[in-house]
Order: sequence, then structure tokens, then C-alpha cells
Amino acid sequence: MLEKNQLAAATVFTAGVMLLLADLVDVMDVSVLQYLLIVAGGAALAVISLVSKKEKSLLCRVGLHKYNRTGWDDEMPSAAIYQCDQCGRRKRVVKAG
Repeated sequence: MLEKNQLAAATVFTAGVMLLLADLVDVMDVSVLQYLLIVAGGAALAVISLVSKKEKSLLCRVGLHKYNRTGWDDEMPSAAIYQCDQCGRRKRVVKAG
């Protein structure tokens, strides 16, 4: 159920952005509708992510992690391991170079 709500909120947000772009190139004039759709879609996405995710930190629930590099991957020498300070989530990032 939450996946459908998240898709609907993302669609509303995207529709607002598309209407804003259409208004910028003078395709159509819809006054404040695009701003209402962007705010409503963004707020709905934030609420859904706060309700559905289980991390302790509110920033981590929304997706704003604070990563620090903890080391390098053993399998790939060009991949760094990062870990979030607040929730402990780990990710592997391949460095180009």
C-alpha cells in the first residue's frame, strides 16, 4: 500500500515540475497549480518515508545520511566503504580515476 502511495506522490511531484517547465517556456499558464503540486508531492513523499522506514534518525528516514569513509573494499581496490554515523548503513562506492 505504501508503495502505491509513494508512486502517486512522486507522480504528483513530477507533474508539478513538468507544469512548471511548461510555464517557463510559455506553453501553458496555470498560475499556482504547479507550485501546489510540487509542495503537496514533496510533503507526501517526506511523510511516507518517515512512516515506512525504521531508522532511528529522522534524517536517515528521509534519506539524508551522514557517511564517513571506513576503509577500502578487499574485492575491488578502487571501491571505498562508507558507513552512516547515525544509523550504521553501509555502502560501497567505486572511485573513478
